Amino acid sequence: MFSSIRLEQALDIVELRDQKINEQSELIDEKQTFGLAMDNLMAVVAEYEGVRVGGLVHLERYEGWAQQTWKDRWDAQEVREDTIRVEETSMALDEALAAAKVNASTNTTGTTMEAVTDSLGMGFANSALDDADTLCGQDVAGCVTSDDPYTAHYDAESDKRPYMNKWLRTGLAHHEYAHVLQFTNPEATEKAVGTFTASATADAPDYEIMADCFALTFLDGWEIEQTVWVSAYEYWEITGYGYTCNASQKQIIRDWYAAIAFIPRTVTQ
Repeated sequence: MFSSIRLEQALDIVELRDQKINEQSELIDEKQTFGLAMDNLMAVVAEYEGVRVGGLVHLERYEGWAQQTWKDRWDAQEVREDTIRVEETSMALDEALAAAKVNASTNTTGTTMEAVTDSLGMGFANSALDDADTLCGQDVAGCVTSDDPYTAHYDAESDKRPYMNKWLRTGLAHHEYAHVLQFTNPEATEKAVGTFTASATADAPDYEIMADCFALTFLDGWEIEQTVWVSAYEYWEITGYGYTCNASQKQIIRDWYAAIAFIPRTVTQ
């Protein structure tokens, strides 16, 4: 009887030990799986280097996940859930990359504006040829809204006007792409736009003259006032918001544009 009890106790100890070994092995496996998932996420993130359309990659969030997993390191189930979150994020970023490549290589509207926007935005900024007047509540050639900050909407009726040519469409696309960058990089934009506040008026808001300045800075030969001849004796005078930015403001635009380019970095626990 005594020997039987001793044997049962020994078996219980062995079983408990085996259980702990299995749990440790499972935990090690989950940690390794998480590490591989995080490495893959960072590899995908690295492909976004240089993208200026903001709000796509959230390094601070990923760093928070890595730190949380360190806290969860003794709980295999928690680590497993952390891994799933990282894997889903990698998949979403990978899909966005693939979509951007398709977007950059196609022109669904068949317009100069989309071709320019695709090139400037590396496929991460979208274009639509629609009723921008109604969408934005005023007579516009194009606009970007806070509800859809990744899409430049170009007014189909405005695009048919006799003075619209490739050059004007190119300048328009630069202006609207600047709005995409403003909306998707709010913190950096808030700092930069202050440079234009003193030059703004009720009819020429600071965000608009900043967008005009983007075109003036990066589109060689662009001017706020354009004369477009539509025949040998008829021409149109086309203007932006009436303000031509100065050299220091153009430098602010260059600095802002450089600062919003995504730069990947190592994420550690």
